[in-house]
Amino acid sequence: CNLTSGYLGERAGRAKVSDLELSHGTRLGQALIQRWQYDAFMHKRGNVSRLRGVLRLGALVFALSAAALFAVPRIFTDLLGLTGSGDLDWSMQMIGITLVALTGNMFVVSIAGSDNGVLWAARVMQVSAFGLGVLTLLVPTGVNWFVILYALVGFGFSAAYTVFLLQRNPEA
Repeated sequence: CNLTSGYLGERAGRAKVSDLELSHGTRLGQALIQRWQYDAFMHKRGNVSRLRGVLRLGALVFALSAAALFAVPRIFTDLLGLTGSGDLDWSMQMIGITLVALTGNMFVVSIAGSDNGVLWAARVMQVSAFGLGVLTLLVPTGVNWFVILYALVGFGFSAAYTVFLLQRNPEA
């Protein structure tokens, strides 16, 4: 931040808000209004109740995946066409434990998150689910029926997030 007018009083220790200008040339008051307008616009976007449902369903799918990855990692790697090993099993179990954290966060946001929190979580999951689909198709062993199915799950969730993020919020 820099000051364009006024002064930073030594005794006051702060500048007047109206005189504070942000580095890109917008006054602080204008930035706050623009932020308010952005929040108001974002509140109108996204079918939050449906997004909460998609987050809950995604949490359930991840919970099942986490349990499978932790309990029987070799079955998952075999289905992907990967050559199993102790190291790969351990990696799958680590991914399973990480999915537990993601599952919990998705579920908590879906039931207790603010509307804005749900919208942001949905945006993150939209990109992540799409990335999951793409990376699944890039498995180094080649594509098989399970790879296609697993990729479709990722793309399906990404599509659901996209559709409900683009809908107008019926509660706004």
